Amino acid sequence: MNYNICRLSIGSSDFSINSYSYSTKDDLSDFSISKDMKYVIPIIKKAQNRNINLKFLASPWTPPAFMKNNKKLTDGGKLVPKFKKIYANYLVEFIKSYKKENINIDYMTIQNEPNAKQIWESCLYEPNEELDLLTNYIYPEFKKNNIKTKLLVWDHNKDKLLTRAFDYSENAGFLDKVTGLAFHWYTGDHFENIDLVKKVFPNKLLIHTEGCTRLFCF
Repeated sequence: MNYNICRLSIGSSDFSINSYSYSTKDDLSDFSISKDMKYVIPIIKKAQNRNINLKFLASPWTPPAFMKNNKKLTDGGKLVPKFKKIYANYLVEFIKSYKKENINIDYMTIQNEPNAKQIWESCLYEPNEELDLLTNYIYPEFKKNNIKTKLLVWDHNKDKLLTRAFDYSENAGFLDKVTGLAFHWYTGDHFENIDLVKKVFPNKLLIHTEGCTRLFCF
C-alpha cells in the first residue's frame, strides 16, 4: 500500500493491550520503554525493513498518572502545572530512547484529542494550556537537547479545527514553534475548516493523524 508515515502512541493508548507509561517517579529515574520492546518496536523494525524511508509521528494519549490531577492514565484529568518541565523531559527521553533503536520521531503532537475525556488514556488541555506547555516547556527542552522533531497541535476532530487555530494564533510564539496542525476524521465532513485553516496559515502543515472504524469480534 506504499505507506510512508506511521503514527505511534507515546505510552499506551486505547489500542494497547495494557495501560502503561514509561515512568512512575518524579525524577524519571525509572524511565524505560521496555514495554514497547515486546511488540511495538519489533513491528516498527519490520515496517522499516519494507521502507527504509518511513517517517514517524508520535502522540501522547496521556502523561504518566503521577503528573495528573486525577492520578490516573484514564478518564481525562489535567497535567498538574508543577510537572510541566518534568513532562517535557519525559517526552525528550522518549525520543532519545527510540533514537537508540534507530527510530527517528519526525513529528510529535502535544496531545491526542485534548478536548475529550475518555474512559481510556486521555488528558484535557484548553488552547492556552496546550500552547503554554509547547512554548515554554517542550520547545525549549527540545532545543536544549538538539531534538529536531517537529511539533504539531490540536490532533482532534476537524469540526473545531478552525476555532482552535484562531485560539493558537493569539499566541505570539505560535508561528515560530509549531510546524502545523493535526486533525481527526470524525464528527462529519467539515472539510471547509481544513480549507480555511490552510488559507489563514498557508505555510503550516495540515495532517490527518487518525481515522478508523472499530471492528468487534465475538
